[in-house]
Amino acid sequence: ILGFTEIVKNKIKNTQLSHYLDNIHSSGKSLLNLINDILDLSKVEAGKMKLEYSSVSLNRIFEEMRLLFDQKTKEKGLDFIIKIPADFPDALILDETRLKQILLNLIGNAVKFTESGYVKLAIDYKYPEDIEHSRLDFIFSIEDSGMRSAAAS
Repeated sequence: ILGFTEIVKNKIKNTQLSHYLDNIHSSGKSLLNLINDILDLSKVEAGKMKLEYSSVSLNRIFEEMRLLFDQKTKEKGLDFIIKIPADFPDALILDETRLKQILLNLIGNAVKFTESGYVKLAIDYKYPEDIEHSRLDFIFSIEDSGMRSAAAS
């Protein structure tokens, strides 16, 4: 799937079809990640899980999340909001695969259980006081307008 979408994408000039191919490609990557997640679970249970650190752009990952959930949020009429502080570092050293696993799970649940309104992916951060900006603490948050009970209406 991934290979064929790459081949076809270079031949398609229609922007709408190109957008569809981007969604197919992102979905194919998600399926591949799901397979890898299952394999990783086996590693965790066997005590053989190792984190793989690399330089990662959170802006790129957040945009990938937007692409992955674009079709579903549009179908449901949801706004997908991404909030990243303007001064957030361009790249961090972390395990991109594990981060994506977490975000896919949390955002997927938010989209699944939100019928109207929005889903918001945000990040906040601070530098530990005793370190010179070589490390930072950050918090991802997924917020949604969620399910409303009749009593809350």
